[in-house]
Amino acid sequence: MDGNTVSVERVIKATPDKVFALLTDAGKHASFDGSESVNHASQQSVPLSMGSKFGMAMRGRKETLFLPYRTTNTVIEYEPDRRIAWKTTALGGLFGGRIWRYELSPTEEGTLVRETWDVSQDKQKSMITSGSMPKLTEQGIRATLERIAELVDRRRGILEAGADPRLATTLHKAGEEAVRAAGVLRRLYSLLRPGGQLRYLEHVASAGARGRLQRFADATLWPRLLGNCHTHRDTERAILDAGFEVDTSRREWTLPVWAPLPVSELVLGRARRP
Repeated sequence: MDGNTVSVERVIKATPDKVFALLTDAGKHASFDGSESVNHASQQSVPLSMGSKFGMAMRGRKETLFLPYRTTNTVIEYEPDRRIAWKTTALGGLFGGRIWRYELSPTEEGTLVRETWDVSQDKQKSMITSGSMPKLTEQGIRATLERIAELVDRRRGILEAGADPRLATTLHKAGEEAVRAAGVLRRLYSLLRPGGQLRYLEHVASAGARGRLQRFADATLWPRLLGNCHTHRDTERAILDAGFEVDTSRREWTLPVWAPLPVSELVLGRARRP
C-alpha cells in the first residue's frame, strides 16, 4: 500500500471508449467485481455522469459480520473515456468514504487501465489499513481488471462475428454472468486444499426442444424476472475449466420431462481439486 492508496494497472485489448462504457454503467459493476462483494445495483442499467448517485446491494463480509448491506456511491471525478471515480459510503454517511478510481490511457495494444482504492477520506481509515484489507483489496482489483478484459473481449468477438447489435447485447449480458460464475469457481478452487470437494446442484443446458426453449427464455424475460439467471449454460464445463475434476455426476428432473419449463433438468455431482 502506497500511503492511502492501492493501485493496479493492466493493459486491456480494447479502445478506451469501450472500457469506459462498461465502467460508466453501474448496473454492470457486479459483473466485473473481483472482490465478490457487489451483489447488484438498484436497476439493470444505471448510466453514470459527474455527480451521479447510485445505490448498490452488497454481500456480507467478515468486517460486517457477514451481514448484507447497502452503499451509496457518488461520482466525484468524470472525464469521458479517461477517468471516473466514485466515493462509497453507508448508513447515511456514518461509514465509509473510500474512493474507487479508474484511469484510462490509450496504448498501441489497447488501453492501460489503472484502478485505485483511495482511503484518504474514509472515516474508518485506520481500521481498514491496519489489517489484511489492503492485500485483499489488491487481489480483488487484479481479479476485477481480468474480468473487465474478458467482458470487453467477449463483446468485441460477438460483434466481429457479424451479430446484430441487439443480439450482441443479449449475448453480452449472458457472457457477464458466465464471467462472474467463472470467477466464483476460480475463487472456490483457490480456497480448497488439494483433494477438497465441491458439491453442486445446478440447472443445466438441455438438448433439443428444451434447449431451444432455454435459449429463447434467456434472450427474453427470464433473466429480467429472475435476477439475471440464464438457463442454457454448461455448468460442468465451467467447473472443469476452473481446474476441478468431476468425480461423480448425474442428471435429474425436478418435473416430468414433458413439463415446458426451461429449468426442469438439473445436474447433481461432486468435483474435487486435484
